Amino acid sequence: MDKNKRIIKEYKKIMKYENQYFSICPIKNNLEFWEGIIFGPINSPFEGGIYKFGIFFTEEYPCQPPIIKFISKIRHPNIDFDGRICLNILTNKEWITTLSIIDVLMAVYILLSNPNTSDPLDEEMAYYYDNDPEIYYKIVDSLK
Repeated sequence: MDKNKRIIKEYKKIMKYENQYFSICPIKNNLEFWEGIIFGPINSPFEGGIYKFGIFFTEEYPCQPPIIKFISKIRHPNIDFDGRICLNILTNKEWITTLSIIDVLMAVYILLSNPNTSDPLDEEMAYYYDNDPEIYYKIVDSLK
């Protein structure tokens, strides 16, 4: 499938998808760059937070995953200081072309509540999550 046709198909699917987890749309009608917000999951330290992120669809999409980065400052074991996300489905090795942007954003939403501390991008936050949750919660809460 052609990149632009796939992105248009994804956008139409998202416009019909009602959810309380995220909101997203292209930037100034540019199909390659999207911005959105993801709401902090309930019963997580991110609850009540609203986090801005961006998506870039490379020329290789959908054969390779989109690039997704947080724009808002966020601290999480699997998110680095530049907003890059460590999530297996966002790697070329694990990406499956049948995954939709909705699938990917739901995986990011779930990751916020369920970090993988065995493969951290932010080792300090992984340490606090595993060993001192009170400090972990304070750091996350300070950035809401």
